Amino acid sequence: MTTQAANNTLWRNSSFILLWCGTILSAMADGAFFILLSWFIVDVTGSEAMLGTTLICMSIPRLLFMLAGEWQRTVGIGNGSCFYPSWHGESSSSASAYC
Repeated sequence: MTTQAANNTLWRNSSFILLWCGTILSAMADGAFFILLSWFIVDVTGSEAMLGTTLICMSIPRLLFMLAGEWQRTVGIGNGSCFYPSWHGESSSSASAYC
């Protein structure tokens, strides 16, 4: 199968289209949220320092999750192997052998 043929079949998949549209919509909503939150904080408090503090506090969890994800990939845990048996019809009791 060529790359062009793979792309055509992907765009015909309704589940992929819904996922793609949801991802785009979510990214746009995140951007709007940050802009409106910044506007609201400066409007209510009048303090740029409070805005900076709020944005830093909102960024800390994202940074921690990004670092945790990178650590997981580096160490080699959490690569989906715990879910492998359920995808291939094996019993859940054999899942511990993969984790």
